[in-house]
Amino acid sequence: MNKKQKIELGQKLVDLIYEVDGHIDNFLEERLDRNVKEENESVEDLTTEYTFKYPTWSVRILRNHYPPDENDISEGLEFGLIKHEQVDFDGDGEDFKEWLKENMSEVYESYESAE
Repeated sequence: MNKKQKIELGQKLVDLIYEVDGHIDNFLEERLDRNVKEENESVEDLTTEYTFKYPTWSVRILRNHYPPDENDISEGLEFGLIKHEQVDFDGDGEDFKEWLKENMSEVYESYESAE
């Protein structure tokens, strides 16, 4: 597999997480190691960006938010609901597939049954 094919495989697997889980939050909050996370927020642009970097692959999650409403502000939140979310994969999709096999077996099994 060449580099482009490995990246395409990784993106395909990330996209499959949406199909299996219905959203990326379970993957983001429960599965990825917080020790490899970089987080950037821009209150002015209403964006949050999370990048999880592993030795051979990374996942970047970019979220655009609506402005906070009164309830958000009263809860101390700087952002409203998510307006748009983009998830990008970079690196070795084969290694990511092995990571999924160990950490998100339901996604891995769904991928294997589709192939």
